[in-house]
Amino acid sequence: MMYMGDDGLYTHTFSYEKNPNCMVCGSSVCQLTVPRTWTLQQLMDKLGQDPQYQLKKPSMTAAENIVFIQNPAVLREAHEYKLEQTLDKLVQDKVFQENSDLIVTDPAIQTSLILRVRFTKDESGSPRSSMMSLA
Repeated sequence: MMYMGDDGLYTHTFSYEKNPNCMVCGSSVCQLTVPRTWTLQQLMDKLGQDPQYQLKKPSMTAAENIVFIQNPAVLREAHEYKLEQTLDKLVQDKVFQENSDLIVTDPAIQTSLILRVRFTKDESGSPRSSMMSLA
C-alpha cells in the first residue's frame, strides 16, 4: 500500500496461482525411481542433493512405521541402523511398502512432502536408471 496524502491510498493486487508442478503447493505426489539396492542413506542423500528437493535433514514416515526420524536425538539413534540397509531389505522387513506414499518432513519446507518410491528394473544403479517426476 502507498499512502497518497489527500488523494487516498494506492494498492496493487497480484493474482497468485497454484503451480501444479510445485512440490509444496501443487499437492502432487513426487515420484522417485531408484534401484532397490540403494541404501536408505543414498535415498536421503538424493533428496538433499537434487535441485528439485534440496532437503536438509529429512525425516520419513510410512503408513506402517517410522522409516527414519531426525529429532529428537533419542529417536534418531533408535532408527540409525536403517541408514545402512538396502531399500529392498526395508521393504522385506515391512518398514514401508514399494509404491506406498512416504510422508517426508524437513526444516527446508513448511509442509510435508508425499514421496512415492519405485524401484528400477535395472539393478546396476547406473545414473540412467535413476529418475524423478511429479505424478
